[in-house]
Amino acid sequence: MSTSLEPRSTKVEKRARRKLSLTAKVAIGMAAGLALGCVFNVIGNQWINDNVVDGFLDMVGTAFLNALKMLVVPLVVFSLITGVTGIGDIRILGRVGGRPSRSTCSRPRWRSARPWGSRGSSVPATGST
Repeated sequence: MSTSLEPRSTKVEKRARRKLSLTAKVAIGMAAGLALGCVFNVIGNQWINDNVVDGFLDMVGTAFLNALKMLVVPLVVFSLITGVTGIGDIRILGRVGGRPSRSTCSRPRWRSARPWGSRGSSVPATGST
């Protein structure tokens, strides 16, 4: 026998109702953003463009990017610090850090500036017909 005061039908309905997954929520948000952007574009009102798009949405976007920058830099620095301190032996640190620095320093600088390599240019000569 059930000891709760709720009828059995509402318990079954609650179990049958599932929460949306994070993927579904993100997809719904992207679709809503796309629809809202299309509506703003179709309306083409100057007030919406000046105050909403160039004002509020620009401010929110700039704040979001600045918050990401404030988050990423300390995470990278502290992950490098913990990685170096977690190695323990200094000789291992020298080997791990020495290989990339040697390969970077020994590479000729003129090669990195030529995207097509040293065999010749794939760019057509000017003036040729």
